[in-house]
Amino acid sequence: MKFSQHPASKQWQAQVPFREDQICVQIDPIHPSGRLEELALSALAKTDIAWPVIERNLTESLHRLYNDVWADPEEDMPPLTEAEFLKHIRLRTVMVMDESDALSLYFSDSDLFGGHTIDIFWCGEKMHAAVLAG
Repeated sequence: MKFSQHPASKQWQAQVPFREDQICVQIDPIHPSGRLEELALSALAKTDIAWPVIERNLTESLHRLYNDVWADPEEDMPPLTEAEFLKHIRLRTVMVMDESDALSLYFSDSDLFGGHTIDIFWCGEKMHAAVLAG
């Protein structure tokens, strides 16, 4: 894994393959540079193992919101089944926060929610509900 440091935020980042996509792993600069690959691999493994729980979180948190509020068949945005909805949501970034057991997972919405990022914050065993961000 080849990490570079963002000049402004100082976060470490690397592009890595994950579930048939290329994603970004970002690591808070509080962590020692000698542990970057270990932290990244641990975060990716944790995310991969929990993938069914993550997908359930996304559908339980946001699927109904999309269909009830954002879907508009007249604008070529029809209501979606859960499976169709999940096909539009793509993991883009796994961020290892300042505490090594805290992660934020950032997803693209394929414009289902007007281009908002979807965020799942996960600390230890507690995975918070998916929310729309920026």
